[in-house]
Amino acid sequence: MTFLQTDNNRWGQVKGQLPKAFQTRFKEIIDTLHVLYHYDGNYPREDTRQEFERWRPSVNQFIDDLEQETQTRQAKSENEETQVE
Repeated sequence: MTFLQTDNNRWGQVKGQLPKAFQTRFKEIIDTLHVLYHYDGNYPREDTRQEFERWRPSVNQFIDDLEQETQTRQAKSENEETQVE
C-alpha cells in the first residue's frame, strides 16, 4: 500500500500535478476530509465509524489507482528512452 507523501499543503497545487483523470476524485476527497471535516470542523457527529468506513476504501482505491497510473507512466517513459538509444 502507498500513501500520498508531500510537504505541500496547498491542495490546489497538488491537484494540478495529478493526471487529469485523478483531479476530480482528489478534489472530492480533499474538499470533504480536509476542508469540511478538518479545517471547518464540520465532522459527522453521529455514526463516525460508519463515515470512516465509507471514506477509507475510497481513499485507498484512489491512492492505489494513482500508484498504478504512475508505474504505468514510468514504465512507458523508460520504454521510450530505451527505444531512442
